[in-house]
Amino acid sequence: MIVFTSTCVTSPSKTRMPKPVPPSSLGITWHDEDDRVSISKEDAVKLEQWLIDVEYYINS
Repeated sequence: MIVFTSTCVTSPSKTRMPKPVPPSSLGITWHDEDDRVSISKEDAVKLEQWLIDVEYYINS
């Protein structure tokens, strides 16, 4: 699990961007026999972009 925490302090008057919505249709496949996860290249790009958006949100 990846957990992001915010350590920045924002002033009450500062407007933050809306929370990023995670991609709803990622084709992630669990392989129970060896605890691996498979994800397509396209879905990996969506996940990476969402994580970048989350990082930007936390630091805004």
